[in-house]
Amino acid sequence: MVEWITFKNFLSEANTWHVSEANEPQKGAFKHLPIEQQPERIPISAYPNIAAWVKNNFGDLGKLFIPDASKKAFGRETTGDIDVIIEPTNRNTWKQDILDIGKEFIIAHVTNGPQVMTVMTFPYDHKYMVDFILAKPGSFDYRVKYAQFGTILPAIVGSFARSLKYKYDQNGLYARIKDEKNNYHNILLTKDYNTALKILMMDPTPANEDKLYTPESVAKWVTDSPRFDTDLWKKPHEEDGITIVVRNRKSHGAAKKKPEVVETYKLIDQVNKKATWDNTGYKIERQVLGDEFVDKFLVNVRSKVTKSRRVLSGDEIIKILGIKPGPLVAKYIQYLNEHPSFKALSQEELDTPETKARAKAVLMKAILEKPVHDPFNQST
Repeated sequence: MVEWITFKNFLSEANTWHVSEANEPQKGAFKHLPIEQQPERIPISAYPNIAAWVKNNFGDLGKLFIPDASKKAFGRETTGDIDVIIEPTNRNTWKQDILDIGKEFIIAHVTNGPQVMTVMTFPYDHKYMVDFILAKPGSFDYRVKYAQFGTILPAIVGSFARSLKYKYDQNGLYARIKDEKNNYHNILLTKDYNTALKILMMDPTPANEDKLYTPESVAKWVTDSPRFDTDLWKKPHEEDGITIVVRNRKSHGAAKKKPEVVETYKLIDQVNKKATWDNTGYKIERQVLGDEFVDKFLVNVRSKVTKSRRVLSGDEIIKILGIKPGPLVAKYIQYLNEHPSFKALSQEELDTPETKARAKAVLMKAILEKPVHDPFNQST
């Protein structure tokens, strides 16, 4: 462990923080706390020592990774918190283990799914936020790569992936499949970072050589991909001159406001380029992941699309029959979906008034011919 007295001496030398913006209270998870208990912003000059102390004191939890402060803050003098990505030895008790280890200096905490956000006290009445983030099983190495370059990559690569109908997040790369009802399904392609880059056809060299910290370097890295296409990048809409390529506008919402991310979007928006790669038939996935994987993936896709298909919706059936919501409604939905009269029709064909009327007649006929209003002859 880092010697507490050494750490205290370091803080003593940097005690001028009290007069900087580091003394400003934060908003967010701990805004309900009294002002004197709210965490301060962390000076970048102190971040390495604080991070080392956190890592050494909580190292017994398992594998830990804390992103570099200079990459996280990108030129700013302070940052809001210390992110600690964790692959715990015990996934059942990891939250309580954090609180037990930090019982002497954690003054507040909030748990939110795979996160434990804490406020810790440090010498000279400093209070900083330390955010422990659980990596999904098997995704720790990917999360390290995802987080190591700070804010730019998750936001920009996430938008680029969305333009190609993928989802890129802290746990892996997913195919985004839209069914006939316009609902999206995310199907995992890989948890390996380099494999994700291969599918996006992005050169792994800059990432492996630690060179992606500036808007210029990230913009060039993305637009150099043979799959980058200006029309796809700009397709959804533009907001204040910044292309927003995510369906969910809350995605990376805070990151998109950061100056380095804004600048990167602007640089990419100035590029005019057509993709030189046609990925019809999932060609790049077949090259990278293999035919067997893609064939299984396509079966999964068809399953997702089929499950969302409806001849009549649950609400329509409830209104037609005057029944209450419940398991019987799901049986009627399944019965119509599998009926020979409708099975081969597209969702567009199913949504016509003529098909709806025919489906109502088929359903009523089945109910009249079967007992207990149940075309499957099953009791409710």
